[in-house]
Amino acid sequence: MSTLHPQWELVYEEGSGNPNILRRSFVHENFMIGATFIQKIAAIAFVNNHYPSLSLVRQLNHKSWKVMSSVDCRTEVLGGLSYNDFQIAMYIDLEADRHKNLHDE
Repeated sequence: MSTLHPQWELVYEEGSGNPNILRRSFVHENFMIGATFIQKIAAIAFVNNHYPSLSLVRQLNHKSWKVMSSVDCRTEVLGGLSYNDFQIAMYIDLEADRHKNLHDE
């Protein structure tokens, strides 16, 4: 966890003593920017043959719309986390920084 962005969180599913999911959420300026980000994460997953669950939502938040994406890393065959989940999270952090820098200019 020390090599990952601090917004990553370990999620414990009910009845489990160990964390089962590594999760991070991202906020985007608009839906298309969020969709582009999800597409880049999907490409990272494909290249690394390790596929997190991805979601993109537009939700009403205090009278304004907020676009968010969420990434859940989990190794299904293990029912929990593996080295690959942390590795893909690190790659996602790199892409998130690159994506943010592109849209800050």
